[in-house]
Amino acid sequence: MFNNKIIRLKQARSKLISSSKIHIDELIFEIYLPIINEQKNRFRDICIVTEDKNFIHQLTGENIEVLSFDKFISKSEGSIDLILIFSQLNFRDKIEDDLKRIKIILKEKGLLLCSFFSENNLIDFKNLMHTIEISHFDGVSQRFHPIVDIRDIGNLFNQLGYINTVIQKEKFSYQYDSLKLFLTHMRKMVFTNSLIVHSNHQINKNFYKDLEKKFIQIMNGIVNFELLISCSWKDD
Repeated sequence: MFNNKIIRLKQARSKLISSSKIHIDELIFEIYLPIINEQKNRFRDICIVTEDKNFIHQLTGENIEVLSFDKFISKSEGSIDLILIFSQLNFRDKIEDDLKRIKIILKEKGLLLCSFFSENNLIDFKNLMHTIEISHFDGVSQRFHPIVDIRDIGNLFNQLGYINTVIQKEKFSYQYDSLKLFLTHMRKMVFTNSLIVHSNHQINKNFYKDLEKKFIQIMNGIVNFELLISCSWKDD
């Protein structure tokens, strides 16, 4: 589904991009922190799954690692008390297999905190894109990452044997002065298209100008992100 080579290139590029907007992973981390602090004495071995090393400085523990998803998934059985995953899980082809493996890596009574793009993530921008595509090409293309329904992901955690799973919706709104600034922020967050299949209509100058104009006229430059924040335990 995803072109992993493209994702790695975009992750490398994102470190060079400057944006005035906060990376959405930082907002997710702010939600994680109170949950972690409530259980602070439980966690000795912590793993943060991200490409951003800065998060390690905001946690205290005897053993804290920051790993890419590929390195994390090779960790030994029952080695981690607390696993934090940001947006990386959304760029994986087989989330169910990953969650099975994560459960094995967790120690007994370990905690997994992760997030997923919800069905309403970027919904206004998606609708605008679809409307413009239909007017220009009489059809729509698959340009956005697959999304997750809150009921489906809740059922999946239960089926895999996680316990006391709590999933909450979190919404974030950003206002952009231009479409260009929005796209810059998306590239910073590695949210642009990385799907293997590219049967999309080509965005020409007329399409881009139309999108640029209506982004301000119709959306007023306001983009809404919606995520599902999941808190799940592994019990004995």
